[in-house]
Amino acid sequence: MPRLPHIGAAAALRLLSGTVLALLLAAPSAAAQEAYQDTLRAYVDSATRLMELHSVKRAEVDWPNLRAAARAIVDTSSTADTAVAYAAVRAALRTLGDHHSFLMSPAEVRRMSASDSGSAPSNPPPDVRLLEGGVGYVRIPAYLGLDSILIGRYAVDFQDRLRPLMQSASCGWVVDLRGNIGGNMWPMLAGIGPVLGEGTAGSFVSSDTAEDWGYTGGTAWEGPTIHVRVAHPLRPASSLPAVAVLTDSMTASSGEAVAISFRGRSQTRSFGGLTYGLTTGNENYSLPDGSMLFLTTVVEADRTGQKYGGPLTPDSLVAAADALPVALGWLHSACAS
Repeated sequence: MPRLPHIGAAAALRLLSGTVLALLLAAPSAAAQEAYQDTLRAYVDSATRLMELHSVKRAEVDWPNLRAAARAIVDTSSTADTAVAYAAVRAALRTLGDHHSFLMSPAEVRRMSASDSGSAPSNPPPDVRLLEGGVGYVRIPAYLGLDSILIGRYAVDFQDRLRPLMQSASCGWVVDLRGNIGGNMWPMLAGIGPVLGEGTAGSFVSSDTAEDWGYTGGTAWEGPTIHVRVAHPLRPASSLPAVAVLTDSMTASSGEAVAISFRGRSQTRSFGGLTYGLTTGNENYSLPDGSMLFLTTVVEADRTGQKYGGPLTPDSLVAAADALPVALGWLHSACAS
């Protein structure tokens, strides 16, 4: 699932004045069918209005045509059900052309928000180990899920896995983001924070605002909002370690946001292939039936202010199979000097 970017603060918005869509098994009359179709039109209108207000592409879109095309999908359908409304919204999102916005159904929202491990997405832990020559290695997989309790547990476990290696990794770290297709950036950022170091690591930039993100004292934050807090966090090393970041074409979305967090950091170099190119951020908006609109509202920038919006090019462009040995060569050379 190469989506689910930085998941920002949820913005629950009801634009239907209390009308909540319900899945009707059968309409008892033509009047009832038409009334239900009106709720579908209102649902589509509410979603396209959010796009017009907040999309990063809002200045580039012909909004009357987009709204009319979305409405037409409902009006010309031979059936009136939520699937038609979802299809209309998804067609409108494709028209935006940001390649990152998407609609999540109520069932998907429930799964992503589940607080029990049996119902929530399965998230493998990071692979943390010590390589030869005193190099710490951490491979960060994608993290899927929205539940704050599970996110916090993941971040604590991540730092606990790093803890035994912080002194042993005397020659720096490899942070391997190859294959990390994204999800939720905040538990990943909170977990790797002691290696990344404290302070601002990047920013989300819109046409009129910029909001920093970073890691400080066990917290992964965005502006004034703390997304994850690790109790009894691991302290960063007294001197900033060298870090080699590995990427490939499947490093996407939140995986790219973590990679950006290391850009502009001293003693840091990236190796591997170009990333997928979803270096934008989404805001999530709750819709009346329990579905959720993830809308691209910002582009991402590193700590130096360099804005992206497309693929990240590593400092050393090498084949995926060569990325780790080349990175180790650089770390060992830096360590010896």
